[in-house]
This record gives sequence, structure tokens and C-alpha cells, in this order.
Amino acid sequence: METIVCDLCGSKNYKVIYKDLKDQRYRNAGKFSLVRCSKCGLHFLNPRPTKHEIGMYYPTEYYTHESRLMEPYQKGIRMILKHVRRKMLYRLFAGLDLPERKSNLFWKYIIQALEHFPRIASIVEYNDLRRIPFFRKGSRVLDVGFGGGEWIEYIMAYGWNTVGVDFDSEAVRNVSESGFEVYYGDFLDIDLSGHSFDLIHMNHVLEHMYSPRLVLRKCHSLLRDGGYVHLRVPNFRSLGQAVFGRFDFQLDIPRHLFFFDKNSLMKLAHDVGFDIRLIDFSSNAQNWINSVLYSMGANEQPLKSKIEKPW
Repeated sequence: METIVCDLCGSKNYKVIYKDLKDQRYRNAGKFSLVRCSKCGLHFLNPRPTKHEIGMYYPTEYYTHESRLMEPYQKGIRMILKHVRRKMLYRLFAGLDLPERKSNLFWKYIIQALEHFPRIASIVEYNDLRRIPFFRKGSRVLDVGFGGGEWIEYIMAYGWNTVGVDFDSEAVRNVSESGFEVYYGDFLDIDLSGHSFDLIHMNHVLEHMYSPRLVLRKCHSLLRDGGYVHLRVPNFRSLGQAVFGRFDFQLDIPRHLFFFDKNSLMKLAHDVGFDIRLIDFSSNAQNWINSVLYSMGANEQPLKSKIEKPW
């Protein structure tokens, strides 16, 4: 275990919010404290597992370990239908930047229509198309923490040139065998100096990183002029957190090392040099269900097999 200073402001002063937290998901040993920086308000785990210890908290059954790429037998008519759907969505989203989406009446009516068709809306929402600020063929994309690889596979079908990075060796093996350009290791240690990107995508990754500040700083250096970082993180100021507290499923102790809210995320982004274009919030019923189960003591069973980590 290691004790750290605040990654955002460097302060050594903090207040303990929750103590004696456990790994409720896999019942691994250890107790942890979630603290809030007294100076800037960032929430983080302190003390936390070291890079040499953290691997034991990622069992082989952890969800990013499983490949989610389409099997050959799933292709054929299903691929044709997916191709048609992709073409329709591409026509809908191509070339629309965020200011245009806000002022374009056609876009406004499409959003309203999607609200009446949850199945279609979930497809768009799941693949982040509504939140990506541009959508043009030939764009260069970096997916940090691609996990099962489904987002890489999906987005490349639109003509985007995509590179992936992940610290799960099994995930990298699965995705690389399908012909995608992916790299194994800690994002901060991988040399991507020969690349530049229009978009860097991180889906529930930043909260796992040992230094979000350094990660976003590297992202900033890898972007082309006018490029974007699109990321998802759990919201520590969510209603679920207010209701369930220490039993909130999205805490995912100790795999999550940092816990962001709107203010801390804005401070971090501005400090690194980013301009924020959009902050949006969404809710997942499954998180509420799991939080209820945690509060009732219905934890998952301990898992013995662990995945390799590059530290």
C-alpha cells in the first residue's frame, strides 16, 4: 500500500469520507479509505494498492478480459444489417459539430424522435455517437483501455483509423488477433510519439489510472490541432452515491483510484490545458440494482485466478 498527495493540486491534507471500504465485488483482502482533498475537493483512494499490488484485484473474470468482437459465424446477414444501420447513422451524424447540433432544427427533431424509440437511442448512446463532437471518415482515433474491443470494431466500420491501448494482456491478444492495431502496457509508458489523433476515447478508464493528470497531459500532447478527448467516468455526485453511500456499485473499490465530480473534472481538464465542450450525465439501472445488492450483503464470490499486469 502507498500513501499519496492529491494528484490535482499536490496537497497533503485530506478528509476521510469513507473508511474500512472493502472489495465488495470479488471479496479480495484489504481495507481502504476514500478521502477528499481539503484544498481542491478531489476524491481519491488513500492509501491505495501499489502498481505491484493492484493486479490481484483484477481477476480473469473481470469484464474487460473477455473479447466482445464478433465471431465469424455471427457475420453474414447480421453484418449486412449492421452495415445498413451504420450507413444510416453515418448519414445522420456526419459533419455535425456541437454548435451545429445545438442550433440545427433537424438535429433537434432527430433527438426528440430518438427519445420515443429507446432501442435505437440505446444503440446511438452506447456507441457514444451523440456525444462525439465530429464524425468524418478518415479521422485518427486512439482508444485507451479498449477492453473487449467492441468499440474499436464498431467505430472502424465508419472509416475511422483506430489505434488501441490496454494494460490487459489477454484483451490485447484477443483484439490484435483480429487484425487491429493495439498496444499492451501502461498508457504513460507506451511510445505513441509517431502518432497524432483527432479523437482520444476513454470509456471508464481515467478512474483506474495512477495519475489522471499525467494521463490527460499525454492525451493533450497526442492530439492534432482542434482534436478532442471524449471520456466517461462515474459521477461521485450522482443520486446513486447520495442514496447508497459506501455501498454505491460505481465506487468499485479498490480498482477505482479516483472519484470525479463535475467540479474536479473541470479543474483537472483546465489545468492540463483543455477547453470543455460538453459535460453530460447518464444513469444505468444496473448500477442501482447492484448497489441494492451490496447494501444487502449480496456480494460476489471470491475469484482466485488473476490477470497479468504490466507493472
